[in-house]
Amino acid sequence: KGMTERKYPAGVRPMRRDAHTKTNGCVKAEFTVLPDLPAAARLGLFKAPATYQAWIRFSNAFSSIASDRDIDVRGMAIKVMGVEGEKLLDKEKHEKTQDFLLINHNVFFSPSTKAYLEFSREYVKRESTLGYLVRPDRWKQAGILYRAARQNMINPLASRYWSSVPFALGSAAIKYSATPCGGASTGGRPGTTVNFLREAMAAHLREREACFDFAVQFQTDPVK
Repeated sequence: KGMTERKYPAGVRPMRRDAHTKTNGCVKAEFTVLPDLPAAARLGLFKAPATYQAWIRFSNAFSSIASDRDIDVRGMAIKVMGVEGEKLLDKEKHEKTQDFLLINHNVFFSPSTKAYLEFSREYVKRESTLGYLVRPDRWKQAGILYRAARQNMINPLASRYWSSVPFALGSAAIKYSATPCGGASTGGRPGTTVNFLREAMAAHLREREACFDFAVQFQTDPVK
């Protein structure tokens, strides 16, 4: 059986996501496309100045709900509403939304879709990364994953996030990133409760709004 079927047999509900299971917060937002963007960037969602409604989910990557004190990769998922145009996935071809998926590390550990499929199959079997990563030819992947999971996070609203893998914008290869307005802040000591990331978000939003700069980086050298 797959991991989800093992964890959630009939009668065990609610059935939760198989990755990024724990929600640290889900917020209502506005996604604003600024004027005077470079010509190469004025495509799709970025083709004209506009402000869209959006939802942003902040999460922990592990497949079970655990303490925020455990090492883990953290995610930021942005769903922009009211986006016109045909979408890539057949089942969502005419949906008026666009998703941006980011994590709090600038490089993804898996070097290819084939390698990630192998990793996923092993993880589904054991719900552990060790069986896949112990081989010497995968130690580089293990190192990247370890560094990503060890990133210090005090508050999801004060951290920077990256797409980590490239995407297409027209004929260009790009990556994107979201940085707190005024800069990221990763210093200080993490909280001590099991849900300290959620508590830090709630405390921040009780006092003021949160703001991120969303940036697009164009590939200028296919080797470097």
